[in-house]
Amino acid sequence: PTLRVAAIAVTRLDNMSNHSTEPLILQEMACSYRELCKLVSRIPDMQNQPEEIVWKVADFFRVMPVVSDDVVAVNASSHDNRHPLEESLTPFTNTWWISELGSMPSGKGEEFVEFELAKTVCRLSTFKIEIPPLPSGPLSVRTLRLDCKGPGGSWQQCSPIWTVLNRTGLQSFELDTPVDTRYCRVVCLSNQISQLFEGQVHEVVVTFEYTCVGYFCVRFE
Repeated sequence: PTLRVAAIAVTRLDNMSNHSTEPLILQEMACSYRELCKLVSRIPDMQNQPEEIVWKVADFFRVMPVVSDDVVAVNASSHDNRHPLEESLTPFTNTWWISELGSMPSGKGEEFVEFELAKTVCRLSTFKIEIPPLPSGPLSVRTLRLDCKGPGGSWQQCSPIWTVLNRTGLQSFELDTPVDTRYCRVVCLSNQISQLFEGQVHEVVVTFEYTCVGYFCVRFE
């Protein structure tokens, strides 16, 4: 189950003989989604509780969408160190993220940047990316996917493989099913120059200076 940092503490009936009860107490505490459901099931006659209590309980089940300004770059499979990793999120064309030279043999591999989307689980629906197009951007990512951290800390592919077009400006990709997670990896599978020779009988070997991948910036919504 998805972890949530919200739960309900419910007082039990203190005196079953006279049906008296203490007020329901709502407070913040850490628990799993499954534990939260169990706690809610213990609330007596939930449908007839005061509206304020019902809405408070319902709010604990709501997952908020990603807020772009809250996203932080936290890790990368490799990095050429020409710009700080957080520049992978800034909307400027004079900074970028590029993987380490040699990390993408023949322009293909699985180089990634890992992002913390929020301090609690949030809902990811849209991914956006901007690249420098050819001829100035041979290292720009061509194909990619998103991996999200699931229950138990395992990484799972949460998007199809998307193709980034060879053009300027932000390109937007919608997830078929929104994902609730805290962490997401943008996994780059190939760069633009490698695609120039895709499908040729005799594959051209991409020279060493092109064995990495990158982009200007990404956004999550």
